[in-house]
Amino acid sequence: SRDSCIKSSKALYKGLLALTPGSTILHFDVIGVLAYNADGSFDERKAKELVKLFRPDKNDEISLLAFVQSCDSAYKKLRYLRAGVSNSTLIDKVLE
Repeated sequence: SRDSCIKSSKALYKGLLALTPGSTILHFDVIGVLAYNADGSFDERKAKELVKLFRPDKNDEISLLAFVQSCDSAYKKLRYLRAGVSNSTLIDKVLE
């Protein structure tokens, strides 16, 4: 549910924040490491998508509110996709 998504994103934020002791706001670099491939090469497309999703501020920081809003936005998009696929499947069954 959406509530559990919000609770999970808060817990994840706190977990990620624990990777930077002494900091009260998450620095984008903590999430930015996801833009690296397994071979260590930097994937610019992934980095742009991460910036687009998490929207760090001018100091490359992500507040708890911005992080939760970003996770919620991704959750809503996924729910719309699942609903669209479900509707499409129902329509296909009716037409068969």
